[in-house]
Order: sequence, then C-alpha cells, then structure tokens
Amino acid sequence: MLILVLFAIHWYASLFFQSLFNHRYAAHGMFKMSPFWEKVFFVGSWLANGSSYLSANAYGILHRMHHAYADTELDPHSPKYDKNIAAMMWRTRTEYLAVWNRSKPIESRFTKNVPEWFPFDNFAEHIATRVVFAGVYTLIYALLATAWWQWLLLPATMVMGPLHGVIINWFAHRVGYTNFELKDTSKNFLPIDFLMWGESYHNNHHKNGSNPNFGYKWWEIDPMWPVIKLLNWVGIIQLRNKPARTNLRLRFSPQENAQIKAAFARLPQFKDMPSIMPERKIAQMVNSWKAFVDADWKGNVSDYFNKISVREELQLILENANGSLKKKIAKMIEPLDSRFKSKMQPVDMQALRDRWVLRGKNFWQTHSIYQGELA
Repeated sequence: MLILVLFAIHWYASLFFQSLFNHRYAAHGMFKMSPFWEKVFFVGSWLANGSSYLSANAYGILHRMHHAYADTELDPHSPKYDKNIAAMMWRTRTEYLAVWNRSKPIESRFTKNVPEWFPFDNFAEHIATRVVFAGVYTLIYALLATAWWQWLLLPATMVMGPLHGVIINWFAHRVGYTNFELKDTSKNFLPIDFLMWGESYHNNHHKNGSNPNFGYKWWEIDPMWPVIKLLNWVGIIQLRNKPARTNLRLRFSPQENAQIKAAFARLPQFKDMPSIMPERKIAQMVNSWKAFVDADWKGNVSDYFNKISVREELQLILENANGSLKKKIAKMIEPLDSRFKSKMQPVDMQALRDRWVLRGKNFWQTHSIYQGELA
C-alpha cells in the first residue's frame, strides 16, 4: 500500500505548487516574493510535477486569458465548446504550447509581471527531462507495487499537472453549486474541499479573482489560505492587500439573540419564522451586503434603491440593539458602508439641471418650428 501513500503525497505536492505558485502568484499576483524565492518555487514545482511540469509563465498567461474570455470561443479551456474531456485537454495542450512557443500573438495585459525563468523552463520542459522522470516513476512502481491494480495509477502520476487542471476546468464548470450569478458557468465543485487545495471553489474565485482566500461561506474552508498566511508571516511571501474576511462566524449571548429576534419580528418577511437562527441570519445579511458593495455595479442611485433592502434590515437590527450587540454589528457593517460611500458617484446637481433645462428648451424650439410649418 506504499504506492497509495506516495501517490497521495505526489497529488498534494503537485497541486500545492500549481495552486500557490502557478495560479495564485503567477496568474493573479495575489502576493509578492523575492527573486530568490521565486526561483525556489520554480525548482519546487519541477520536482513536484516531474514529467507533467507546467511553466509558471505559460500557465499564468493562459489562465489570465481564461478569466478574460471565460466561456467564450476565445477561452483556452472552456467545456462549453468541447464535446468531451479528451477534446478539451487536447485543445488546452494546443493553446498552452502556442503560448509557450509564442507562436500566437499575446496581448501585453496577459504577460505583464508574469514570472519568467526561460533557461530553467527550457530544461524542465525538454522531452528528455520528461522521459527521465517517467522512467523514475516506472522504476518506483516496479519496486513498490504489490498488486496489478496499483499500476493503474502510473498514467495519472505521469500527467499529474494536466489531470488537476482538467478536474477544475471541466467539472467545476459543469457540476456543483454557485454563490454568485456570473456571466460564465463556473461552479463550486466541492462544498468542503479536501481534494483540490481550495481550487474547487471556482465560482467564488471567478467572482473575486484577486482574493487569495477562495472560501466564501462559513463552511468553505480554503486549505491554502492558512498556508499563505504562514508564508506571509515568516516573510517568504508578502500579501499585497489583506483580504476582507469571508468565512463569517458569529456568536451571540442569549440576551443578544433575544434582541435580534425582537428586531426580526418587526420585519414582515420574518414574522412567521420562529425557528430562525440569529447568528446564521445576521451572517447571511452581512455577507449579502458585502457582496453588493463588492459587486461591479455602476454606482447610480436607482441601482442603490433597487438592492438596498438588506442594509435597511441591518439598520433595523441596529436600532433595536444596544450594548455589545450594537457594537458587534456596527463593527462589521461600518467598513462596508465606508466602501459603499466611496463607490457612489457624486451628483452634479447644476449639470443635471442644465441638461434637463436644455432638453426642455430644445423641445419647445422644435415644437414652435412645427407650429410655424403647419401655419
């Protein structure tokens, strides 16, 4: 059974470097690292992925194109335009090689600040290097395999990197649930990601591609996020911006719960919900308000009034709260309110007045002309 243990270690080691280095660093620049540590991760990615090594440079460019053209004909790996997994994998390979060889024009926005170490990539991508790794894997299986079925894992071992990619790029666009309604088909493949180092929270990631914590709901724990915080703490990486907390957990005292239930009783939509859980409902409301504030809305007044009801409900809770409860809720929503106000576009009342006066003037001039012609 040692083969199974080694396969599991290889699975998570390969995925670790793909998720942390290729995806979150190379493609999205969620954090910074020194040139020394960048080269350490290049080498680590090569050792972990072996025969299926993927250049962080080509991966980063390809993934940026995926986000820019998600689920369109220009998307390098959308299941929407492929009949099966094999067809998508082959098209992804073709697009990857085109990017790697620079045999197709690439917009500068996709290549900006992507890490590069071309001499090393040329060595790691060389067919001879891949063949040597494939031979090492085969030798390990020959020495340690104790049953015929264990040899079935060898092909997966040799293509570990692309295998991880196809799991997300195919299944996380076809199977799962969504927290956000987006223009693409991205989904959260697993509610609790024990398999993909947080990568299966694909819908969350497509909603906010710059957030290094892919979790959103309280149960969506991104295993890579504590690792990122640890690496940031020891100085190996430097987070660019501290992301807002997404996995919101609340705990209220019995007295605070009674205050919240009393406030909910004043809202018509909650009157017939005696079993409501205050902690969960408040968390949902705050997260809903946060999602609206962070959304790509236009900042106009009509959009505000169409979607502001959740903030009015939170205000009712605040008005009926006192003491520690009021402080807890205010502490959560005040930063969101500040961000919301900063996004609201100021209204130039004089320009608005002049525009409508000018429209009225033009209307009456036109009306007079028609009257003259008719006379």
